[in-house]
Amino acid sequence: MITKEQIREIVEGVFQVDISSKCRQRRYVNARFAYCHFCREYTLESLANVGNLIDRDHATVLHALKQYHIAKRYDGYLNYHNLVQARIRLITAKYSPNYSAIKQNDEKWRAHLTRQNEILKKQLHYLRKRLYYDTGRISKTV
Repeated sequence: MITKEQIREIVEGVFQVDISSKCRQRRYVNARFAYCHFCREYTLESLANVGNLIDRDHATVLHALKQYHIAKRYDGYLNYHNLVQARIRLITAKYSPNYSAIKQNDEKWRAHLTRQNEILKKQLHYLRKRLYYDTGRISKTV
């Protein structure tokens, strides 16, 4: 069984942020959303206990659970949620009899997600740049 502290370490490692900070930047918010979602999915902790570790109350955790799927869909950190889930599954799979096969597949999956993440980031950058030029903010002749 995975603990909420382990989930916090995984989320902070993947997103590279401190999820207990008061910062309201999108990457911090998405990391907290992911933490709340995975704590609720993989542990039996109450909403208040999940929120205590990140200095939030149960209502904030409930809001994060409702907003998680929207944040995941429009997240600029596109595959970070998948990386977190892969690492959590790796930890929970350690207790299964076919751990070595799962670990090998997880490493391949992680490499694939990392490559996909880089491709999607480049595409997102291109689309934002195109939108910026198409809205007429900058002359195309510059």
